[in-house]
Amino acid sequence: MNQPRTAANYNLQPSSPQDITPRLKQGIEGDKIERGEIIAQLKKAISGKENNEQIDWEELFITVTEGSSFEQALRPGAVMLQSMIDKPAFKEVLAYYAVHPDASFYVVDAGHIIASHNGREIRLTAKTKLDPDLNDDLVAIADIAATIDRVVFFDNRLGVAQWITFHEYELPEDVKRIKNLIKHLEFDYHPSPALGNYWEAITGSEDKALVLSADDRQTIRTLTAQHIGGRGKLLVDLCSIVLGNRSKTANRLNCRELLHELGVHPYFKSWSESYLKALDWYVSKSGEPVSELNLEQVLMTAIILDIYPDAGGDERRNHIAGYNLYAPENIEKSVPEVFTELERHLESEHDIPSNTSTLAAYLLLAGRAPEFLVRDLPESLRLGTPEWITFCRGVAIAEANACGSVLSMTFANVMQLEAIEPVNKEQEILHSVLSVDPIIDWALLNNVITLEQVIIDYKGSGDRAIGAYQTFADVYSQAVATLSTPLPSRKAISREILEQIVPDCDFIDEKILFEKQRGWHEFNNFEPLAMSMVELNMSNHLGTLNWDLKKSPSLYQRFPHLVPNLVSTEGIFKRRFDQAYAPLEKAMASIVNLALSALPPADRVRLLCGEVTFFTIRPSVAIIQPPDLFPQEKQKAKDEATGRYGVVMCSKYEGRLYCYELFTLHGECRENPQLAALVQKEGLLAQPARLDFTDHINSLSKAEKIHNLPTDIESYTHGVPPGNTRSSHGVIEKLGSLNASVKTTRTIKPGYYESYQSEEFSPLTNFILKHRPLWTYDELIEDARGRTELEQRHSKEEQQFETFINIIVPFKSCIEDFFSDDPDRNRGSTLSCTLELAMTVLLVVGVAAKAVSVAAKAVSTASKARALAKLGLGFLHSVFNPLDGTPELILGVGKYLKKGVLGISRAGLNSLESATHQLRRLTGSADAYDLIKAAQRTDIGQGTWRPLGSSGDSFVVSAVRMQDDWYALNRLGQPWGKKLKNFDLSFKSYVRKKLLPDSFVSAYVKRSLPIAQTKIDTALHQLVANSADFEVKAVIKYFFGNSSAQTVEHLTEALRKMKKDLNHISLKNIDIVKKPSDGALAAMLPETFARWKAANYSADSVESRFIKIYSDNMTDFFQKERFDKGRIADGVVHEMSHGSQRTIDLMYGNPDPAFGKAGDVDVTQLMNLAKHPEGLDPFTLRDADHKGFREFNQLKKDLPKIVAEAPALLNADSYALAIGLLNQRSANYPRFLENLGRMRSKFDTATGKHITEAVIINLSTLA
Repeated sequence: MNQPRTAANYNLQPSSPQDITPRLKQGIEGDKIERGEIIAQLKKAISGKENNEQIDWEELFITVTEGSSFEQALRPGAVMLQSMIDKPAFKEVLAYYAVHPDASFYVVDAGHIIASHNGREIRLTAKTKLDPDLNDDLVAIADIAATIDRVVFFDNRLGVAQWITFHEYELPEDVKRIKNLIKHLEFDYHPSPALGNYWEAITGSEDKALVLSADDRQTIRTLTAQHIGGRGKLLVDLCSIVLGNRSKTANRLNCRELLHELGVHPYFKSWSESYLKALDWYVSKSGEPVSELNLEQVLMTAIILDIYPDAGGDERRNHIAGYNLYAPENIEKSVPEVFTELERHLESEHDIPSNTSTLAAYLLLAGRAPEFLVRDLPESLRLGTPEWITFCRGVAIAEANACGSVLSMTFANVMQLEAIEPVNKEQEILHSVLSVDPIIDWALLNNVITLEQVIIDYKGSGDRAIGAYQTFADVYSQAVATLSTPLPSRKAISREILEQIVPDCDFIDEKILFEKQRGWHEFNNFEPLAMSMVELNMSNHLGTLNWDLKKSPSLYQRFPHLVPNLVSTEGIFKRRFDQAYAPLEKAMASIVNLALSALPPADRVRLLCGEVTFFTIRPSVAIIQPPDLFPQEKQKAKDEATGRYGVVMCSKYEGRLYCYELFTLHGECRENPQLAALVQKEGLLAQPARLDFTDHINSLSKAEKIHNLPTDIESYTHGVPPGNTRSSHGVIEKLGSLNASVKTTRTIKPGYYESYQSEEFSPLTNFILKHRPLWTYDELIEDARGRTELEQRHSKEEQQFETFINIIVPFKSCIEDFFSDDPDRNRGSTLSCTLELAMTVLLVVGVAAKAVSVAAKAVSTASKARALAKLGLGFLHSVFNPLDGTPELILGVGKYLKKGVLGISRAGLNSLESATHQLRRLTGSADAYDLIKAAQRTDIGQGTWRPLGSSGDSFVVSAVRMQDDWYALNRLGQPWGKKLKNFDLSFKSYVRKKLLPDSFVSAYVKRSLPIAQTKIDTALHQLVANSADFEVKAVIKYFFGNSSAQTVEHLTEALRKMKKDLNHISLKNIDIVKKPSDGALAAMLPETFARWKAANYSADSVESRFIKIYSDNMTDFFQKERFDKGRIADGVVHEMSHGSQRTIDLMYGNPDPAFGKAGDVDVTQLMNLAKHPEGLDPFTLRDADHKGFREFNQLKKDLPKIVAEAPALLNADSYALAIGLLNQRSANYPRFLENLGRMRSKFDTATGKHITEAVIINLSTLA
């Protein structure tokens, strides 16, 4: 057993690393299988359901996969439940309740045990709790049920809801949230490349195990200067030799491949090795090749420091080699534009030749601003826009999952990831924190705040940035609220009036009233028309008394106060409509202003500073009317045919003509050069304007020329999304003009945010809404007024009013796309659907619910970013602690979320760390790529490390032991960097596990105490009765050095004392302690034990607790040992030797990492301690306790001669394993002989003084 350890001053030392590879592999593969089943079950459950519907979780199950994370967490409870059910006392419980023998059993977290058979369930709790032993079991199992979210069971049917909550997802409330969870589970998270972070050695690895000091960076720069001999830049040298002219072909898409060629080229291997040696970094084992990854990493580090010598220093926010990526001058620039400017900056300021500046820019951006290196970025993506904020948050989420992963992702990949909502509270915090920096950068670009303000007051600047963005985003949300609010209608007003007059009437909407014949009491049976009270009141017919129920009593007899209190709906309707119309016009103005402000800066200048002429587009309405024999058009027909969903704006600026299409229905404006060419070629600017027309509306004129238009006419006439058709035939007519503005380019705002805020587009917006609105007041009020069927019959007009019925057509595909699960269709709909335009009209024509959903979802891009950032900054405020230690960068989570800069507290860091790990683990990406490879090595563990000279925090790091030293791990499980001084190895596993409850530990420790007593009794009997037996003597010899009579007598006396003391030990003497970061399983406090013993084993003594059990490590070990209580008993024996015999820890038996079978122990060093203790060097042995050896040397002169000459007689693990083996001679003789044979073979045949080959014995007490 990897035994617990202790020391006199209670400074517990960590033990050897465990082999977690099998569990790690099983967990990853098992979780993957279960996740697939969960996805299938969820899809089946939501099929055909609406987003707001709920599902019945009780009907959804999957099959538990052996080895999965859930199965490993369930197993302890299931084993304990089986053990409980097998007890005679429980058989009595079953008989009492007359439970069927084939019943299944489960325990819920509320503390109940339930038997289930043939759909009938019986609660067995009351009777079970009466038995103390069964009650202890039930409490422990119920506590385990709480850790796995609800229930411990036997069979393999696992509830989908339990799986979801076990994996720390929030249980989705409705179908919409289930769809989001499915997206999360299905998303293909991209792993980062092997060299995922070129800057890792400069800015620090994620676990802080390696970061170059200023002296280290200078060492690299000095060595680089020696290598290149003043020839210029290191990158230039490498490129000239490796790439030659190919360096000129570098672009953002192939830089990674070219840099990899440089990093691994054999010619520069000696250079890379020289850096490693100069830094005193790990190079390789004797006879092994140097890791290519380490060579590439250090060479890339040298290139970065050569390009920019100050890299690693305190560079200002968003600056790379002195270039400010988010300077206000870069507002609304594209990524290629900024990338090119960085290249030119490196060429002019850092002497980088133009043929290598692309590689240099890529290398610098990869570690500092990877958002500029994502593939397939759309041309429309611009810095400082809401879409850029959303995009950058997606990049941050991807990088939090796997640093460097975005270098292989496309824009679509990033946006698909960003669109997945958080699946629990921790993820919501992470997403919100990741939203802060993109909005701060937005504010920097838009001159809302300055860089100096951010540096001086990060939190205050964040508040101002989010406040400004919120104000801007509210423009959208307010427009949505206005445009999606139903307009007043006569029908709604009529219903409201009737509900007040006749509140008890339950048929006001039922069509059950019929018209009487005039002057008669009989009903008109010729073409009878059934109407409702609401409809009749709309048209003021209800008060005429001519409409009534066919069945007695009369409506007016039932409600005699109805007619006297009726009020005309028309006046109320007109007043309310006028109140609603003004905000409606304002909302439309906002939408048009936003569309114009979102144009690129150059286009805004042309429209604002040029002379703008407006054009409309329509189909021809030409007719040939005798006696004229040529095509003519009537002005009224032309006006009715003119498209209302778009307008063309042509600006004459600096001698050139530029034309733009504004699609008001879609809130989109774009340049169309082909349209400008057509206008200029056909001389359309010289046309008479429609606004100048003064003739009669029905007058005829010569038909206008039909042109081949470089646009889709239906985008103007029917609201079809633009871009589907590149050309069409139609008429383009001049609407009117605006004189050239007095504005100059200097007065034009550089960014769309400032442009909108300044209202500089108001003249154009007002002109459009006045002369080419989506609707007029008269059209909209008539549409909102509505007509009853009776009014339509009475109307002299045969054609019904159909002003906006065509609006449904363009919205059909838009709505389908929005609610599609296809991310491409979904994103396309964001661009093609109007955000809010014509929502009110849609409400009137009866598709309100869908339309409002479309609007709300489209507007969420801006509001989501603002809301998340506000929450994120609130979180940062809540954990702000200006007194909290050393600056520490949270890699992949934020730019300046830094202790000392932001002052985020340890609690805040822990929350973010937890959320980041959840992101990785929940998606199956955590541990799946590289840690599983690392776990396959037996010399790898985790522990705590504090940098030399640092009085601040220590860090949990993964490390590998090479010879006598520990080194940090790279992503492939290889050693790199300097030796880790002040590194303390621990048991901490790579896999974050659900810790079992203390009650579980208590129950098994309680059961192990009598087993430990039995082991000591049996071993004592073997010593007393069979000490002359060869097998007994051999055990003593192999563990203690010799089997002389004095040794046997010493051991016999020791076991008698241990037996006597153990008789008085109970749970009252044991503390269950959680200590996840230390390797100890248990500890004995010898001085406290001695005082307790001197007080005649007083249970009431204040110092009666002297054994500590570290529950998380013990349960982890217990699971590895397959719940063998005998192995826990070995640990109890170990601790009892510390107390009764005052043993110390010199050497340990190690649970064998090479085989990992339950009960396996490597006793090689214990046998060496017995065989030849003088030649052992504890500092070179993994299983040695350095402090124990120092303590032994101090005690040696005062020890009995027999102990001084045989230090194994003072070693606790030697006692524990010898007693275990002697007990095995009685309990499992065949296995004992097998173990003894292995020990004898190695002990007798060792060629030197020490045994060098592993000696593995098995002490499992399982069958």
